[in-house]
Amino acid sequence: MDPEQEARLDRTAREALLREIEEYFTGAQPNRPAPKPATSAYRRRLQLATAVLLIEMARADHAEGRDELREVERALTGLLGLAPREAAILIRMAEHTLEQPPPFKAVTRLIADQFTGEEKRKVVQALWQVAFADAEIGPHEEYFVRKVADLIHLPFDAFLLAKIRAKEDFFRAD
Repeated sequence: MDPEQEARLDRTAREALLREIEEYFTGAQPNRPAPKPATSAYRRRLQLATAVLLIEMARADHAEGRDELREVERALTGLLGLAPREAAILIRMAEHTLEQPPPFKAVTRLIADQFTGEEKRKVVQALWQVAFADAEIGPHEEYFVRKVADLIHLPFDAFLLAKIRAKEDFFRAD
């Protein structure tokens, strides 16, 4: 496939995914059960919701740095099992989605409803890893992670475990 065809395919896939996400978030109603994760389109929405949270975490201290963006990509490849190229595309899609943010509670509700307890802990751990990436945890970052953990119904002990593991990973990397 030549680069032009690949770019067209990427553009088409991105536009279709963004339409699906927009429809999901704008159609989301409180107390409406989330659809079951039967389709690849639904899995992509979960992936994008996760990427949106990670990008928001990188922006929480109002100083989105390269270290944080690298950590977002690393978290997406590890957490979601994506190839680096897929993670990079997902990051661009999340950034585009955040230009007109979906309702925050809809993003977290999707994760709360469909992720297991362990998957939720890993998402929160990834948020902490992004926060630790610049070696400084600001009050906005701390608040953001706590808010997400609460909205996805992560028990406090799992929240603490996620923070401890992220901190250990940070110090191991140095």
